[in-house]
Amino acid sequence: YPQHLADVLSMTDWVGLDIKAPWDKYELLTGRKGMERPVQDSLKILIESRKDFECRTTCDPRYLTKEDILKIARDLSEQGVQNYVLQHYRTFEGDTNPPDESDINSFFTDKEFLDELKSLFPNFGIR
Repeated sequence: YPQHLADVLSMTDWVGLDIKAPWDKYELLTGRKGMERPVQDSLKILIESRKDFECRTTCDPRYLTKEDILKIARDLSEQGVQNYVLQHYRTFEGDTNPPDESDINSFFTDKEFLDELKSLFPNFGIR
């Protein structure tokens, strides 16, 4: 809801914005048609506001590849995003067909992949 974000932005010190997938895979991950547009609009609002914010992506290997993450990161970097964080996917009770821990960790153990991500942002982190 970009307009809601714009309405409350002056009352915030910081914002975290989830970027769930490359724009062309957003519908697959959210299950809702056209969800990439409000996220893109929210990102634009944050960039133009000059507020402190981070973009973050949860690495679920069932839906995202390293190439997907690099595609997201390159796009964000080109738009001027300064802070990007990768988050470990965490399984939960009722999670149907959860990914193997080794598949989740593959995002975080590939030095070449991580080095490329680090090169794109002044502040890159892992959670």
